[in-house]
Amino acid sequence: IQRLRELATRLGRDPDVSGSAAELSQRVMEWEEEAEAEHLPAVENDSDESIVPPGIGQRSERVLIRALRTLHICAIDPDSNRELDMVMAGNPARISQHDVDELIAAGLIIEL
Repeated sequence: IQRLRELATRLGRDPDVSGSAAELSQRVMEWEEEAEAEHLPAVENDSDESIVPPGIGQRSERVLIRALRTLHICAIDPDSNRELDMVMAGNPARISQHDVDELIAAGLIIEL
């Protein structure tokens, strides 16, 4: 519960300590991931779209794929390095390594 309160403060949220131990544990894990994501360096630009700094999302972390269906997924445009929240069917993108096997098995992507 203490960790949940710390994360709530860090993320600017009200600490919701209701629920079972399993629910609290799950909430802590989710909020820790969000807190870690907030600490990735950001590059400022003139547009509303964010650009991934060099070194973030490179080969060891991201895999180049082609979407076989339109995907609502966090991805990186391989040409502009812009963050995407959707990849249209037929388009390439770089996605997190840990998503690749599941999406290939579901027939949603191919690895390039």
